[in-house]
Amino acid sequence: MTNSTGTKAALETVRASIRQLDVIHERDGVKVTHIGLEPGEEVPWHRHSQVTDTFYAVNGPLTIETKAPDGAVQLSAGDVFQTAIDQPHRVSNGTNKTVRFLLVQGGGAFDFLPVEP
Repeated sequence: MTNSTGTKAALETVRASIRQLDVIHERDGVKVTHIGLEPGEEVPWHRHSQVTDTFYAVNGPLTIETKAPDGAVQLSAGDVFQTAIDQPHRVSNGTNKTVRFLLVQGGGAFDFLPVEP
């Protein structure tokens, strides 16, 4: 998965604000990342023009907010949720403990396009 210059800059900003973000697999158009969000941490509003995000909660609750349609889901351990291509979304931890999840991305060229809240 090739990242554009804008995507690289946006991802560097996200990585700097999250204590744990480890890419554990990246090959053949699929990327798997293990992310741990500390209390109050978030992956800010963004969208992807060609890939879907599939979230697998390791523990929770993990909050995923979406636009178009507007909504929010809370995932507990073992829950799965997928965002559509071009669907703005934000991932956050509103608890007082670390929340962990696996993020599987695929379907096309990877990008990370920030979206205003």
